[in-house]
Amino acid sequence: MILRDLFRDGTCKFQDFDAQKRGFSPNTVSARLKSLVDRGFVQTVLYQDHPPRYHYSLTKAGHALGPVMTAMYDWAGGTSDYTPPSQRSLT
Repeated sequence: MILRDLFRDGTCKFQDFDAQKRGFSPNTVSARLKSLVDRGFVQTVLYQDHPPRYHYSLTKAGHALGPVMTAMYDWAGGTSDYTPPSQRSLT
């Protein structure tokens, strides 16, 4: 869910992930975001000091997951509106 939203939207705030509508607790989303940041797939940018609030976006390593995410969507019978950079037209 987090990676899909970041591929689709580019940059998200915590509330953009809309966890409760999807049946996840905010603590679960927070733990998943921390794990993705710790592993180098997602980066944070502080946009408010008090209380601290962040924008989340994909790193270069996160973007490299694009073909994997597309394959997972295809395998599940869905469609993906993500096109890896290497397959995008330059026009």
